[in-house]
Amino acid sequence: MIEGVWGVNEVMHEDVYASMRADKDVQVNKPRTEHLSSQKKSHLATLANRVGFAFVSSPNDPVDLVDTIRDESNTREQTIDYDLYAWFSGAALLLILLVFLPYRWFVRIDD
Repeated sequence: MIEGVWGVNEVMHEDVYASMRADKDVQVNKPRTEHLSSQKKSHLATLANRVGFAFVSSPNDPVDLVDTIRDESNTREQTIDYDLYAWFSGAALLLILLVFLPYRWFVRIDD
């Protein structure tokens, strides 16, 4: 068996949610496809709606995905003021260290 791939008989075929409902006997005879990968779009759309997100289905072309996300997103421009004091203080510290470091560390003195 290849690692990471589940066969049809390796998956539990009991519907956990149906066992809590009265229609458990009706659900038992349905063909099960838990071993297959699928995208349950209606379920994902419901979840997205509950949390206030927009659901975007997987398109075939990456350009379509980027366009759809761009259309759905609400972007805004915001100016951010950066403090440069850390850079200037680091440069000042380096200059101070260069002044006070011993000269012999930088110049090779031959005896």
